[in-house]
Amino acid sequence: MIIMITNTFILGITGPTSLVVISIIALIIFGPKKLP
Repeated sequence: MIIMITNTFILGITGPTSLVVISIIALIIFGPKKLP
């Protein structure tokens, strides 16, 4: 499971959609209150 997520994340970095995924993850982890 972890390996699958890691591989998907690594492949996602090379793609343009990685920015969207990272931003969504950031919203989930930090929350919208800590973002400008």
